[in-house]
This record gives sequence, structure tokens and C-alpha cells, in this order.
Amino acid sequence: MRSSVYFARFANQTIKIGISRNLTDRLRTLEREAGVRGSFIGRLDVTEREAPILERAIHRALGQFWLRGEWFSDCQEVRTEIRRLLRDPMAIQAILDRVRGAERDARRSKGPRPNVRVIARIAGDIMSARGPECPDMIIEDAVTTACAAYRIPTDEAATAKAIRVARARILTLARGETATTTDAPTPIAAVLHGLLNASRFADPGELAEALKWRCARLGIPYDGGRISDAIRLVGYTRPLIAAPPTPARRAHHERPDTAIPITRAEAADLWPRLVAAALKYRPWRPA
Repeated sequence: MRSSVYFARFANQTIKIGISRNLTDRLRTLEREAGVRGSFIGRLDVTEREAPILERAIHRALGQFWLRGEWFSDCQEVRTEIRRLLRDPMAIQAILDRVRGAERDARRSKGPRPNVRVIARIAGDIMSARGPECPDMIIEDAVTTACAAYRIPTDEAATAKAIRVARARILTLARGETATTTDAPTPIAAVLHGLLNASRFADPGELAEALKWRCARLGIPYDGGRISDAIRLVGYTRPLIAAPPTPARRAHHERPDTAIPITRAEAADLWPRLVAAALKYRPWRPA
């Protein structure tokens, strides 16, 4: 199945680099989420398996202009690099051949195989020190440097997998539970459950952008259709958008503090009565 790595430019001086199979619907969705008009600069048509590889390589090449998720600064350097990729098909093929060659050399290598568990522990320590939202390109460089210093065998595929494992572990610890097949039929739905357990969202656009951001950080392949399917699927089982507070609840939160201070003697006299009242309704015996 064919897919496209697209480059979309928006009026708020940002450029979106992502993957989609339906560019027309994707542009309308992005305009609705960003709140400004946008247009496609170009696209690279590749297979569905090659699209995440190419997208990740482009993100790494433009890492110094990264803003958030798949959004980059709309500057002359970024536009020049995009034009070069669109005009030079050999550059795209070189990127794909380099990744395939690295994977093939890793499989044929007679040396010790990389231990993903050990590399994932190193990646987790680096994420804990630099923050879980640190870009993958920075984490990859730091993991590669640490593995070389400790003489731990690794390669590009093992490093990427270890980073995904470390991010998934951090996500699981952050939400305090593990995803089951009943609660999370797809990986993107599992990530969405974790987001809803940790945060509240006021509108669908904010929720979709946060979900894409988290999937990009965890290395989970996605596009606009998969994000919409996961949101619709999870929406059958739980509310997605936080309801606005009712007037009574708003008044309760906004009312000023009317606590009346008491003296130390009054507090000492009140404490035994509070203890007696608590024991009356929930008796207990000392061990």
C-alpha cells in the first residue's frame, strides 16, 4: 500500500512534516487543528513501510529547527532542504538504501548481538535526566555515545527499538497501570488511554495533537486516519473531552477562604472530641 510523506506550510510560520494516505482530508484536519490556513509544499510517495523510515530521517536532518511533535520552524534552511528532497529522487533512495544497508549489516554481523534490554535501561536513564519529551534524535545520539563508552554493542535498529521500549515503560509508570487487550485494542488507543488518564483536554484538536506528539515520541507509526480511528474507538468506552464546570462548582472553587482562626487552647479542647467522633463511626483497636 502506498503512502506519502507530506510537507505542509501554515500561516503561523510553521511547517508540518508527516505521513498520510489522504492528503486532502489531512490538510483540512491540520487547518482545523492549527486554526490558520495552510498549503502543501510537496510530497514524497513511498510504500507504507518506507514512509516512517523516511520521515524519521528527515526529522533528524532538520532537528535544529524542531518546534514540537512533527512541527518545524518555517525558515529558509528548512525550505531549502525540502526543495532539495523534492527535486532529487536519488537523495530519497540514498536514505532508504542507507537504512536498509545498516539493517542488513546488523543481521549479517558475526559480532555480539545488541541487547535491547540493556540499551533500553540506558535510554531510560537518559530520558529521566533530560525529560521524557526530549526529541528522539538527541536521545539516539546520547544512547549511541553511552554504548560506545561502555563498549555495549548496538546498531541503529536496536537503538530505535530500545528508545521505544523506554518511552513505553515511562508512559506505563506515569499512568500507573498497564494496558490490556480489552482496554487497548491498538497501540495508538493504548497511548490515548494513557493521555486521558494523565491529562484533561478542552477540545478535540488539542487531544489529537497531544496524541500525535506522544506517538511520535514513542516511535509508534501513525497517520491522520489512524489517529481518528483510535479517538473514535476510545470514545465508545470513555469521555474524551472534559466537561466545563457547572455554575455551582465554579462558585465553590471561586469562593474566598472564610476559615475562622482558633487559639491553641480551643484546638486542644476540640481534638479529643474529633477523635471520639471518629472512633464512634469507625472503631479500631490498637495492635
